[in-house]
Amino acid sequence: MADVAGWRVALAVIGGLSLLCTVAFRVLLPPATAPAAPRVRLRDLGGPLRAQLADPGLRCLFGIAFLLMGAFVTVYNYLGFRLLAPPFGLPAALVGLVFLGYLAGTWASTAAGRLGDRWGRRKVLWAAVLVAVLGAWVTVPDLLVTVLAGLLVVTIGFFAAHSVASSWVGRRASMLPAGSPAVASSLYLLGYYAGSSVGGAVGGIAYDHGGWFGVVGYVTGLLAVALVLALALRRITAPAAAT
Repeated sequence: MADVAGWRVALAVIGGLSLLCTVAFRVLLPPATAPAAPRVRLRDLGGPLRAQLADPGLRCLFGIAFLLMGAFVTVYNYLGFRLLAPPFGLPAALVGLVFLGYLAGTWASTAAGRLGDRWGRRKVLWAAVLVAVLGAWVTVPDLLVTVLAGLLVVTIGFFAAHSVASSWVGRRASMLPAGSPAVASSLYLLGYYAGSSVGGAVGGIAYDHGGWFGVVGYVTGLLAVALVLALALRRITAPAAAT
């Protein structure tokens, strides 16, 4: 649509399709069979929030969520601008297809779960972050095949790391004396989407000032900090079977 009628029309089409999906969801969703959960007052959340944030392991995982998503969104946000510009000069319709790379995340998430059960979550998390770093550097040459290959490697590394970290949050929270897996998961998602908003926006500064090489350096920095936090998890005493 952007190729045919411009980006404003493309955004309008996206909005219209989203509205139709919302209506279809509301109409087609079957009625709930489970009893409604009791209402929780906002002031009652203070204790559970403090309990999750007091745990150093959960804090590391929340930070990892922020850093992983910031790096991942940066790559996808600004790769399109690179592919539209010389030396690639691809049309917008083809550039939009790079998001099909997300499909690799479906396989990576499942594979990471199996490998985590076999080798341990820590090792898989470390390896996944390193895979994402490798993929970012593979995209540096101005060759379309290496750019797309690197993008797939970044996607695999990100989804594998995210799958391990997000599942780890719930398990660890359930083992804490005052743990709340629901609250811990919500804090993980808060860090995750904050990384998308803040980390992705700062990535634009890196692209403006350093081009694609600046983006790769920025992404590498985020993932390096994520790896430090992941390595720190081995020194944190974990409750019972949460490791």
